[in-house]
Amino acid sequence: MEDRTLKEKVDLLFEEKKEQEKELYKEKKFRVPMKGKVSKGKIKKGFVTVVTFKENNNVDFVRKQVIGNTIKLEDGEPISIHALDKESIFFYKGKPIIFQGKGNLNTWNPFQQKNETYGQPLVMARMEGDKITQKKGFGSAGWIVTAVIGAIIAYAFVTGA
Repeated sequence: MEDRTLKEKVDLLFEEKKEQEKELYKEKKFRVPMKGKVSKGKIKKGFVTVVTFKENNNVDFVRKQVIGNTIKLEDGEPISIHALDKESIFFYKGKPIIFQGKGNLNTWNPFQQKNETYGQPLVMARMEGDKITQKKGFGSAGWIVTAVIGAIIAYAFVTGA
């Protein structure tokens, strides 16, 4: 053995320890959480993975269906409808993925300028389609049936039956 100084011995021990730690702890690859994964069948039905950025700096992965270039987020908070366009859909391992800020109307796209107005007609159309309509009144068929029943009762009174 060679004569080494104490510093060289300590450096050698630290290097060996680092090599052992690298062997023990391998870097894990990023995986999309299960509730955000989209299968081929779901893709055909119009589902995408939505990465939602919330106000408290948390990120949530969910699977949502695209209806009329809009998505509806319902995650315990007030329901929000967001517009998207073709340029805002990215692909991760062949699966569609969208980045959506909870407070933004449109999806986040780093390649576009900050224009928030193009999605307003889409969101308004979706809200109109989702709105709850009140029940209709008696309707014309109801009035015809009522008139026929009333005529039968009146005929019964007139004829004395």
